[in-house]
Amino acid sequence: MALPHAELEQARMDNLTRHVAQNFLREPQVVGEPNDSGVAVSQLLFEKSDTVVISDREIHHQLRAASIAVVAHAPMLLMDDTDRDAVQAEIGRLGARYILAIGDVGLPKTTGNVKVIPDSGSLTALGKLTSLQFRTQRIDVSNALSAVSRLDGTHPMWLLTNRQEKVQSSPSDGEVSAFPVQSRRDAGAAPQVIATQESGIAAVATARSYGASVTVMRFPDPRLNVESMRAVAGLSDQPLIALGSQFGTSQQLSERIELGERAPLALPHKTGLVFALRTLRARYLNDSDVSEHVDIPYGANYVRTIAHPLSSQDQQDWKAWADAINAQDGFVFIEIDAVHRDADEILDSVEEIVSQPSIGVILRNAAQVCARSPQSRQRIADRLMHWNSEVINHNGDQLGVVLEGVDILRGGVCGISPQELMGLGLAILPARGEHLGGDATVNSQLYWDDWFVAERESFQPTGTLRSPRLGLIIRD
Repeated sequence: MALPHAELEQARMDNLTRHVAQNFLREPQVVGEPNDSGVAVSQLLFEKSDTVVISDREIHHQLRAASIAVVAHAPMLLMDDTDRDAVQAEIGRLGARYILAIGDVGLPKTTGNVKVIPDSGSLTALGKLTSLQFRTQRIDVSNALSAVSRLDGTHPMWLLTNRQEKVQSSPSDGEVSAFPVQSRRDAGAAPQVIATQESGIAAVATARSYGASVTVMRFPDPRLNVESMRAVAGLSDQPLIALGSQFGTSQQLSERIELGERAPLALPHKTGLVFALRTLRARYLNDSDVSEHVDIPYGANYVRTIAHPLSSQDQQDWKAWADAINAQDGFVFIEIDAVHRDADEILDSVEEIVSQPSIGVILRNAAQVCARSPQSRQRIADRLMHWNSEVINHNGDQLGVVLEGVDILRGGVCGISPQELMGLGLAILPARGEHLGGDATVNSQLYWDDWFVAERESFQPTGTLRSPRLGLIIRD
């Protein structure tokens, strides 16, 4: 499948040329839960390991455990009362003979044939444990997961928080014994691994200790920005490991990658792609402002209101005007008021126009759809769903759905499920005591599954439309 943007096409080729061992499934896999013990990813990546690093959940201890696990090529697991049985079972499955205990993990010094090595927490102890010379790096706690994802097994680094004291030596250093350093496991053939801040340090450190590269994404849905799509482009049916159920099911992740590859459009002036966190500015025009003799600036975007069903000649005129905008790398939005008595007929009359590239729809007063007759309501709903389905079935990159300022529509439009309306992404922009007018700038803030919530950010002198995709915008 050819991507509509050269940047992602190159990322797709890079991802597909990566050599991955045959023992990994040829499809994305979602592994574990947010902030879990790391057992799930250890089970996936490690058949056995003589060594395991165990930590409690204190952040300083987790960072130290991750720092050691990556250079020792050992799984890192978190142990507390809720995960104790699962962690001990994983130690047994791995056949571990040495456990490095960091923090209060409640393990005796010996358990059968397993030797538990206590950690004193000092820089000196790191040298005694691994026979390697560690450097130190201070990080902000908010960047801890990203820092762990960048740990390199060939360059020992002890991650410390900005407020953490660096202990050079400790009276208990004498109790520290050697913790065997194993060789890298993946032989350069690990799948791409993706994570979010919810994935947890243990899971990311275990993936890095195996040898896999880990990309920490801002959102679990890769469609929401370009950097995330770069990491997964081409991998909808290829080996990919996602750390945590915040990514949805394996099938959902696969579908989102596939849709994300179809959806991006180049912004005017070739400045980027249309994603949820990008802004598209458009000027409102009256019909009297439109003339075939007026020069159209390059990259200009426009919104025009349609107040009556279009005749055949009107449709031809609109299509010609939209073609001229598209030729200048601009976008066109058609605005229709749901209160209008002929709204369903107007929607029908613009079908051919909307099917053109770089054209979207704004449906104002969307909540009023529910006040229409059942027949009219169904016609409007059918049209919206049809346009959305075109995205999936026919690669209609210009289509998508946004609901602005309509809390009543959170559960769907008049009984239509969000999944049916969603298409490539459905944003809810809740009202904040006043309607968002044509001059509103909307900024996407939070993400929940296939729904992300956006709030008004500021007002600008020109209209700003923000959408998961250029396309169908339903606003109050």
